[in-house]
Amino acid sequence: MQITGIIRPSETDGLTVEAEDYQDSRTRLEAQIPDGWQLIQTKTS
Repeated sequence: MQITGIIRPSETDGLTVEAEDYQDSRTRLEAQIPDGWQLIQTKTS
């Protein structure tokens, strides 16, 4: 039997970007996510 577990870093970190609209902000934010990391949540302000 073979079992495979998918893992991700347990550390948390935050990225902040500014742009004129949500879509542009989201695109800029996603471009900054390092390989192997997942975007878990976004917050607008």
